[in-house]
Amino acid sequence: MQDQNKREFWGIIIPVEILDSTEISANEKIVYGYVASYRKMCLDSNEKIAERLSVSEKTVSRALQKLQDMG
Repeated sequence: MQDQNKREFWGIIIPVEILDSTEISANEKIVYGYVASYRKMCLDSNEKIAERLSVSEKTVSRALQKLQDMG
């Protein structure tokens, strides 16, 4: 059975349409890349994401909420 939370590779890619967006902050772009690097879904806590990206948990929460609101 494949691990549902396995990363596709060890790094992040931020698609050009995300990079070019003026509606998304730099932190939101990096959070997007981190979460999108998982195959199915990212099960990491906001705390772990914040630690890995050297931002606050509040920054991660706001970024995830905005990205979710934007679809």
